[in-house]
Amino acid sequence: MATPTTRSDCVELDRRDPLAAMRDEFTLPDGVIYLDGNSLGPLPRAASTRVREMVDVEWGNGLIRSWNEAGWYDKPRTLGTRIAPLVGAQPDEVVVCDSTSINLFKVLSAALRLRSGRSTVVTEAGGFPTDLYIIEGATNAATGHRRRLLYDGQDLADVLDDDVAVVVLGHVDYRTGRLRDMARLTDQAHRAGALMIWDVCHSVGALPVRLGDCGVDFAVGCTYKYLNGGPGSPAFTFAAQRHQHDARHPLSGWHGHADPFAFSQDYQPAPGISRFLVGSPPMLSYAPLESSVDIWSRVDLDQLRAKSVAMTSLFLALVDERCADNGIEVASPRNPAERGSQISLRYPDGYRVVQALIERGVIVDFRTPDVLRFGFAPLYLRYVDVWDAVAHLHDVLASGVWQEERFNARATVTCPQWSGCPSELAVAAPDRARLPRTDGLAPASRRRTTDSGRLMTEPRLLLGPVLRHVDETSATVWVETDRPCVVAILGCESRTFQVGGHHYGLVVITGLTPGESRPYTVSLDGHAVWPLPDSPFPASRIRTYAADQGSRLRMVFGSCRFAAPLTPRQRRRVGADALNAYTERMAERPADEWPDALFLLGDQVYADETSPNIRRWIKQRRDTRKPPGIGVADFEEATQLYAETWSDPEIRWLMSTVSTSMIFDDHDVIDDWNTSASWRRAMARRPWWRERIRGCLMTYWLYQHLGNLTPSELAEHEVLAEVRRVGETGDAYDVLRDFADKADAEVDGVKYTRWSYRRDIGSVRLVVIDTRCGRILGTNRLMVSDAEFDWIEDATRGDYEHLLIGSSLPWLLPHAVHEAESLNERACRHDGIRGWLAEQVRQAIDLEHWSAFRTSFDRLARLLHAIGKGERTTRPPATVSVLSGDVHHSYIAEAHFDEHEWPKVWQVTCSPVHNTIPWVAELVFRVAWSRAATRLVSWWARRRGVGPRPLWWDKLSGPDFRNQVAVLDIVGRDYTVTFESDAEAGEPVTVPLAGRVARP
Repeated sequence: MATPTTRSDCVELDRRDPLAAMRDEFTLPDGVIYLDGNSLGPLPRAASTRVREMVDVEWGNGLIRSWNEAGWYDKPRTLGTRIAPLVGAQPDEVVVCDSTSINLFKVLSAALRLRSGRSTVVTEAGGFPTDLYIIEGATNAATGHRRRLLYDGQDLADVLDDDVAVVVLGHVDYRTGRLRDMARLTDQAHRAGALMIWDVCHSVGALPVRLGDCGVDFAVGCTYKYLNGGPGSPAFTFAAQRHQHDARHPLSGWHGHADPFAFSQDYQPAPGISRFLVGSPPMLSYAPLESSVDIWSRVDLDQLRAKSVAMTSLFLALVDERCADNGIEVASPRNPAERGSQISLRYPDGYRVVQALIERGVIVDFRTPDVLRFGFAPLYLRYVDVWDAVAHLHDVLASGVWQEERFNARATVTCPQWSGCPSELAVAAPDRARLPRTDGLAPASRRRTTDSGRLMTEPRLLLGPVLRHVDETSATVWVETDRPCVVAILGCESRTFQVGGHHYGLVVITGLTPGESRPYTVSLDGHAVWPLPDSPFPASRIRTYAADQGSRLRMVFGSCRFAAPLTPRQRRRVGADALNAYTERMAERPADEWPDALFLLGDQVYADETSPNIRRWIKQRRDTRKPPGIGVADFEEATQLYAETWSDPEIRWLMSTVSTSMIFDDHDVIDDWNTSASWRRAMARRPWWRERIRGCLMTYWLYQHLGNLTPSELAEHEVLAEVRRVGETGDAYDVLRDFADKADAEVDGVKYTRWSYRRDIGSVRLVVIDTRCGRILGTNRLMVSDAEFDWIEDATRGDYEHLLIGSSLPWLLPHAVHEAESLNERACRHDGIRGWLAEQVRQAIDLEHWSAFRTSFDRLARLLHAIGKGERTTRPPATVSVLSGDVHHSYIAEAHFDEHEWPKVWQVTCSPVHNTIPWVAELVFRVAWSRAATRLVSWWARRRGVGPRPLWWDKLSGPDFRNQVAVLDIVGRDYTVTFESDAEAGEPVTVPLAGRVARP
């Protein structure tokens, strides 16, 4: 990374930072640059709620039952399993318990027993003092043992001999941030016959730690620094599996007993890692750590390390440039491969300089005699924080303000003499009026307080705002928050409701003026949370439709967006995100050129193809070796998909300012969802399926469907009313779970709920058809029930100039594919082996589009033909288009119903937005559009009794297999479709349909 030369460069780096969204997971006071996370990490926002839950529910109501029912007893092991990936260990090699000091005593004692006959423990003279104290105490307790010190500049091999039993080293030097070569030094110890113990307190959570790959024997680490477990949070112990059976230590407490509740008088160590437990775990200290581990389960450690190196390198470059003339010295290695996530500087009056920085809101650490420690925690620090911190450091040194006597006062604990110090909660701000300011620096600390002056934790916006239904005078905005609160936007308020521990708000904003473009902010309990500070994007706006909107619409649509953070290999395979690229271009244009609507046609989330980050999180939650493996298993896991997909900064801004409609497709639940009755029966037999479908439908209703409805539909929605009634004071999980169960069921050819919906934008009507959950697969095979098709027919009546039919699955496919699907549907009706084989083919190669529901295909064809001729409307519409995705290529097809030139109906398909297609499938689609393939498959279909198609269609554009979004521009009776990719994928493809549109 080239060193940024301006503060704006740093802002741009933050905008592109793949870890940027993680900052929102933590409570950070306004105006504070926190560079002391290597001493005490900040509070995870979810921690307060988790502590209250443990106190009020598990302790308050569960009482002693919670040792079993709430999993208290197993917490040291379950948390150890979740921390194991962070240190490169196996799940059964880590246990969370006690303090680092006690754990070091245990593993050192066990290691000495494993190397009986040897009497020397080697450790570093400059190691963390408590490690030295514990090693001294352990060697004194073990008769005949002694400590040998390794001094700075010495090589470990110089102090190893055949009497060395154990080597104990810190992975990162707490003074200088020097990173030791774990693999090399462990190998040196092993070659000398010694065991190796590492203290990873200053590295875990700052960089990848690979205990297993390096062959480490034992390790200890804390959780309150980079892991953000809170002051006094329990530490952890690592013991390699090969040593667990023989490892014994003298602190033989009852929780480390093989059968603790037998209450026998003799001690028998528990098997495996559990033998390193001692007494009852401090459960209230485990609660914040659980919230932190939830965050870490979504972190890519390679991204973490890359950002750490980039930030520390930027800091060093800026210090060299701006502070070298002031006598500051760098104590940390300049080679990034040789340092952790810390930079130490030396200055003769370092303590005073630190205090002067702290008064300005730059929280750093001091170590005797002259070391200023700057800790860089990549999850919540920004590049602009690095820039501002060096600017403050330069200003403090150059102005000499640090020499004022007040900066020499010292406390018992060497932490900041500042109102934000962990030992104080008073928030009286220092007088900053006389302090010199540097342009572009962060504002002075501002913290909201209660009357008693104690710090309050503000509600936090987790997802959103998402601008949903918009009309001439109203708009609906959806949010997810971290706790119950009142959401306020443009003077309209709504209280959040809770489902499964998640909090959602849906604000209907009324009293707007037709045709206005109005910027807005979002407040939670009166605290502004949107727009985000330092956002590089324009202000989010609500743009109502004009009273004379007429046939004027710009709509962006597409489907199949794999939005998760990608590995380099995935990026090469999948390519650039077309919707992100469009958003970046849109942000540079005037607001009057922005699209009026965004239509997401399914596969926004991939419940069956989870990302690496989600997989890591799931693996900490359950055994992915058992079904459903890496796919989501329930509601909680499904919510994580939306948290990942909608946290993308570009998409978050886009959805905050463009009215967004949505409908689901198969990957929102599972590939080929509801293919056939045989498919449903097979899935119903799987023990995990019920919770999967339940969780996915619940999250679809919460995250997608609610915003598709008009304000009047929301007001009349009985399920929403009950969810609000229960969820505003309790948790409405059971209400929504029962709804999801009914929505999935088919009873007598009818579905309980209708996901299809209609929207009017001036003289343009959008009718969106659910082609997944609404299927009828029992006695009749229908894409939607007869009752729902009646609703579709009714929704397409009226007076409009353009009709858009939204269907995640294309209505018109390549001719050969269409015939093959209809042929397969007929074959599947046969009894015996022929029908069974046809069903296997249907499920294997995804033959489940409109053409595989021939009755529904024909009915839709008749409906669109009638609409085009003006038989169901007050006037013939100018255009009728079916907008679709799913098939991972883009094309436009023009339908012909009879010998007449009109009506004109188009199939416009855009997919994928961000995904890929196997080369075999690409070849099949190209061939399937050919006349030769069409003639052959059509001939075979007629011979097998498949009726002729009720219409013909010609391909006007495509097939195009790039990542793309489609932009529909409708002005009057003119109609243009443009397929846009990112700049590297090629030029946009514009298909003008104006000349093909019927004239009045």
